[in-house]
Amino acid sequence: MLRDIDSIPHGQLSRRTVLGAALGISAAAAVTGLTGVAAHADLPREIALTGIPHSLYDTIFDATVRQGFRPFWVDGHEISDEGTYLNVIFRPADGVPWIARHGMTSGHYQLEFAMQSSMGYRLANLTSYLIDDEPRYAAIWRKEPGPAWSAYHGKSTAEHAALFNSLRDRGYVPVNLSVVLNEDNDLEISGFYTQENVGSFFTRQQIGWHELSDLISENKHAGRQLKYLTAYNLASDEQYSAIFTQVAPGTGDTVFEKNVPSNEIAGVISDHVNQDTFLTRCITGFWNAGNNPHTEWDEFTGVWRRP
Repeated sequence: MLRDIDSIPHGQLSRRTVLGAALGISAAAAVTGLTGVAAHADLPREIALTGIPHSLYDTIFDATVRQGFRPFWVDGHEISDEGTYLNVIFRPADGVPWIARHGMTSGHYQLEFAMQSSMGYRLANLTSYLIDDEPRYAAIWRKEPGPAWSAYHGKSTAEHAALFNSLRDRGYVPVNLSVVLNEDNDLEISGFYTQENVGSFFTRQQIGWHELSDLISENKHAGRQLKYLTAYNLASDEQYSAIFTQVAPGTGDTVFEKNVPSNEIAGVISDHVNQDTFLTRCITGFWNAGNNPHTEWDEFTGVWRRP
């Protein structure tokens, strides 16, 4: 049973940036998929929420959609011995029909993928994350025209490399390349591609936190923008999967901030969006165990660019 945010013990939300009060969220029916509605003229340009407990995601999702928003981006991360948390960006609804699903097993996702594709929906966002150390999937589909596209999920690094090379050779470029570490300590990669010209592009799926800044600088020097970024945990360290392209949504420079603590990320997002007039392009979370397994916390990395 879903409950009002106010009825949840404070400890369950005390380390999160779930903005239930700001959204006016109350108890609502769980959402398994909704169609987009026309945008309201007075809505903010986006709402970005981080660290939503998986058990509360339906409630918060539904309340936000009822205010005239649609999901644009979903990311998930697991805190060891604590649970799974979702990070989501909403944009004002634009009248395009959409479907969103989360928490899907591989089999469930495959069924949804086939069904939505048969009804003319195109994949818009794909992410993988862990629930109790098992890979799960979240996806957003939109019913709109666009270039040819292709996707796969749960592939080994070798399978991913073969598929990547085949798609690249046919003119496809990656949009999402999400990574999780499964129970066998093997990486599983899920990819979503479109067949379009974005100029030159560069991607890597195993980027250490200490490499990320230099890699972003190198690609900026080559004229490429950071278009996609997601984090995952490998042992006790965060790793990143990134995609850089010459042609990317938005204008001007792309900015990013990494390793932002959970009690600061809402302020960082607000500063970029409200003061700097950026849009949040990606927001991703991970757990940081530090040197003491009893002092784990989550951190966030985000990407912003002006419209």
